[in-house]
Amino acid sequence: MGEFDHLSQKVDMTTGEVIDYIPPQPSVNHAWNSKTKRWLYVKTDGDIAAEVRAQRDQLITACDWVSVRAIDNGAPAPAAWLAYRSALRDITKQSGFPRTITWPAAPN
Repeated sequence: MGEFDHLSQKVDMTTGEVIDYIPPQPSVNHAWNSKTKRWLYVKTDGDIAAEVRAQRDQLITACDWVSVRAIDNGAPAPAAWLAYRSALRDITKQSGFPRTITWPAAPN
């Protein structure tokens, strides 16, 4: 008898009528979206910080070859790369962390 969305509607057992329904909030980190009629997870600062740190770690790992090459050649790592790696490590010290990040540019 018509369409029924089990997440945002339910049947009133007294009248048999389909009525709008907001299911219980899954957690304090969820917000109801009245357009989609769904609970949406809202990322916490902790979630975002973990994502930023993971991205930072990938960028540091991606430039490890510079340090390895310098060690293999018995030379110091180029200053620009050392500064870049230092700036990546200091991402968490930025005033906007974790929501506003200014990513350093990798040396050429």
